Amino acid sequence: MVTMRYATRADWGFWSQLDRHLTKKVFLEKCRQQTAFVLSADGMDVGVLRYNLFWDQTPFLNLIYLAEEYRSVGLGRQALASWEEKMIELGHQLGYGFHPSG
Repeated sequence: MVTMRYATRADWGFWSQLDRHLTKKVFLEKCRQQTAFVLSADGMDVGVLRYNLFWDQTPFLNLIYLAEEYRSVGLGRQALASWEEKMIELGHQLGYGFHPSG
């Protein structure tokens, strides 16, 4: 089972191995905004997930990336479902990849 936690400054080393699109400066800003997550399974960090808000309110998943050895076993689907639940928990009603609550 995959779990998600907000990324922190301490995650930069792991993060930068998987997501080569962000500079450290942008990564730290995403950490501050809590729009970046580290994905874990069985106590091991296995991937990363980040998103933005369109129009400052609509979540859009920018990246979900799992280390190669953790692909094709359903962890990506689990991570996406967890992210969708988190977005609904945060009060977002619309977004790419998930259905409105209620």
